[in-house]
Amino acid sequence: MKWRIAVVLTLVLMVAAHAQLIINEIDYDQPGTDDYEFIELAGPAGTYNNVVVDLINGNGGSSYTTITLGNITLTDETGGYGFYVIGVSAVTNVDHTMDPGTYGWIQNGAPDGVQLMVDGSIVDGVAYEGALNDLDGNPMEDVDSFGDDMWEGDENQSIGRLGLDGSPWAVSTHTPGAINTDQVLSSDVNYPPSAEAGPNQLVQINETVTLDGSESSDPNDDIASYQWTQFSGVSVTLADASAATTTFTAPGSNADLAFELTVTDSESESDKDTVLITVREPQDTKLIFSEYIEGSSNNKALELYNVDENEISMSGYEIYLAGNGEGWNADPSLELSGTLAAGEVYVIANANASTAILDVSDITSTATYYNGNDAVGLFLNGVLVDVIGDPTSSSTFDVAGISGAAAEHTLIRKPHIERRKYRLGLLGGDQCG
Repeated sequence: MKWRIAVVLTLVLMVAAHAQLIINEIDYDQPGTDDYEFIELAGPAGTYNNVVVDLINGNGGSSYTTITLGNITLTDETGGYGFYVIGVSAVTNVDHTMDPGTYGWIQNGAPDGVQLMVDGSIVDGVAYEGALNDLDGNPMEDVDSFGDDMWEGDENQSIGRLGLDGSPWAVSTHTPGAINTDQVLSSDVNYPPSAEAGPNQLVQINETVTLDGSESSDPNDDIASYQWTQFSGVSVTLADASAATTTFTAPGSNADLAFELTVTDSESESDKDTVLITVREPQDTKLIFSEYIEGSSNNKALELYNVDENEISMSGYEIYLAGNGEGWNADPSLELSGTLAAGEVYVIANANASTAILDVSDITSTATYYNGNDAVGLFLNGVLVDVIGDPTSSSTFDVAGISGAAAEHTLIRKPHIERRKYRLGLLGGDQCG
């Protein structure tokens, strides 16, 4: 009977250990070389069966490298925890050696991630650039969700956890095969929250504006309070300054407003983030997007159409991009100039597009560096007057009721659509064909 009890206890401990094996440190971006990149696993000392690591590229949502480790044993190296290092031969304390020439080790270009499986079950998944899902379709832990810029390119740096699974990540000196800098391997640590006040907004005068802090996060799932304060611009009244999401009415004339969100947890740890709201009066646009080409590879182009009865000046018009739902870029991708005759079009192409596209283009520009989930905006004197896509969404947008139609398709404006003041709304519904 004692022997049976011992076996049961051993099995229980092994199951618990499996559940705590985590991806602990990633060094993925050495400057111009792959000769010191690695992935470190960590967990309670013990043996883990059928361990498999997959490197996942989010553009295709599939594994580009599968590393089958079999059964691995971690010894007690720090407070009952051990470490296992997968890396190239130059890495200190490497346990499983990789060949960068054979495996394309480790990819860098959002979105990218690492998935960890034990005994056929996914026990951890980390997106180290961008956001993506694991091979079962579940969202990976996003290191950027903690509010830090996780890019690391210095020779002796990596990104690593500050605690156990679900804890924040930080950039620090790499420590393959050892505990990370400032890491505490305990479940009793309180980590500060991360405030997210949302992307900057361009709105119309007298419009109802929403300030959305609901994407704020806390590693301990312990946000106790939200507090919005205005620190710049014409004073406005917030509907509920202590809510995660609040609203106000924009002023009746051009204005630049700034707000700060403070998020606090139950241990009085806090974080702050700011959001800028630009309020502008309507503009009467004479240019609209008439065609959007999002073909394979670099076959991309935008067509603008002069809807006026007279020749117009394109001075004051700018094109902005919004990548992956992160809001409009800080600077325009293209400032237009020159004139355009009545009823004529102006074609902006990717410099590496096909000859067929380049032959009919008027200019090449980085304004075409978009995919089906990136928004393109036409601005006049700082006011958004036409838009393709949603600048706050990272999803490939639908067109005319067709799901995801913005990817690798050409969209053409229907002939009955004419200019309107301020904005034409999202390209969709009866506005496209």
